[in-house]
Amino acid sequence: MNRKRFLASVLIFGLWLLSAGMLIQKEWFPFWGQKDGLGLRWDEMAVFKEYWMGLYHQGQKIGHSHVWVHPVETLEEGGLQILSDSVLRMSILGQERPIHWADVTQFDPDFRPTRFDFQLDAGPYQMRFSAKRTAGNWTVQIKSGEEVLDQKTIADPSELYPAPSLGAILSLIRWNKTKAARFTLFDPFTQSVSPVAIRITGTREEMWRGEKKKVYELETDFQGIKAQTLIAENGEVLREESPLGFSAINESMQKATELSAVQKPVDLANLYSIPSNLILDNPRGVRVLKAQMEGIDLERYFLVDDRQKILDPASGLIEIKDRFPGTSSAVPPPADLTRWLAATPFVQSRHPEILETARKIAAGETDPFKATCKILQWLRITIQPSYTMSVPSGLDVLRKKQGDCNEITILFTALARSLGIPTKMIAGIVYLDGKFYYHAWPEIYAGGWIAMDPTLGMDVADATHIGLIEGDLNQQLKLMSVLGKIKLKILKAE
Repeated sequence: MNRKRFLASVLIFGLWLLSAGMLIQKEWFPFWGQKDGLGLRWDEMAVFKEYWMGLYHQGQKIGHSHVWVHPVETLEEGGLQILSDSVLRMSILGQERPIHWADVTQFDPDFRPTRFDFQLDAGPYQMRFSAKRTAGNWTVQIKSGEEVLDQKTIADPSELYPAPSLGAILSLIRWNKTKAARFTLFDPFTQSVSPVAIRITGTREEMWRGEKKKVYELETDFQGIKAQTLIAENGEVLREESPLGFSAINESMQKATELSAVQKPVDLANLYSIPSNLILDNPRGVRVLKAQMEGIDLERYFLVDDRQKILDPASGLIEIKDRFPGTSSAVPPPADLTRWLAATPFVQSRHPEILETARKIAAGETDPFKATCKILQWLRITIQPSYTMSVPSGLDVLRKKQGDCNEITILFTALARSLGIPTKMIAGIVYLDGKFYYHAWPEIYAGGWIAMDPTLGMDVADATHIGLIEGDLNQQLKLMSVLGKIKLKILKAE
């Protein structure tokens, strides 16, 4: 694979899948919300239900979802299960990558959840999240392959309850008695919590498969991303749409599972790329970039640091200068670098395999920049370029030795932190072949923050690397609200 073309899923898949998961296949996450006052159809939960959803992007079929809701007769006390199985056919820069995920949620007869399991299969990487409720607490476990990434116990507040999906909740609420609802979304992979608000925006009658139905138009607001759901009075979810152009439509099994053999899969990297007004002959050699960025709030989605400045917030004028080691820093040193040294479930910088690998690579080098240059070169030689659609962990990448910018950046971060070098992950955009693509790269602290790009093999990242968000996946989720909105005009590149 040509390394110059190697930008990975360019971060976009993880962001899209979480967005589409919130919209299309909400069984991705447990949702928590108060059940009193919502007029839920608890009596109808004892009835077997099965439905299929065709998954689309701008009218093109990209996959399907199959959901079952049925009583659990094997439990002595009875209960309920909601299961789902979903398949997506996507592409990254021309390479097709099928994705499969499945989950099951189990409830007792009082609709108190007792178990939740989710599994994502994306090529070489598999991720599983499971939670079991015992004695009023949840035991939560995250696994990558056979490796346990994280396990903890979470107290279960009595006034809240977890549900398998927002979609299931929407289908149970009697919207003729309730005008709005609020929940708190717990994302098991990022371990983050975010509010979700649902409200009725309108009602109307609509013909659906030859039958006139009264339908409710619902709006779901999640981190500024607003999705629309069309739901019938009897609770049947008919259609869901997101601002990213993705939709789910209630269909028969035959229609939902149909995929054209000749139609090319949706290419996420190109879909959300940003056209450039100038063609740069040597983008990797650009040391200063001045540009006008529009369509986003720069105070929220543009990093201001040693490399990057906002010259004029009103016009969106920005400037990026690459920064080499030894360059004086105009930015005061961070008061606390502990955050950028910490091990996390996905950045296992204290794991023996990570520690031993980093020690061998550094070979006694104590200078932070020189040590991380050795890590960068080792990654270039060791990691096989492969566009992946996964939620990677550093340890898993070390063992599988393949991936793209997400995988390479997270392993780089784990190795560097294990050597005591403060390292953070950056999500942003980078210039390549006439466009800006979403991308991920690390920055190390060596008297100031220095951007490096192990994916493109750059000890110092060029100035076309424009950082938008710093931090782990829970921070990168914020980029969902700007996809497709950024416009960029290069004014100077030298």
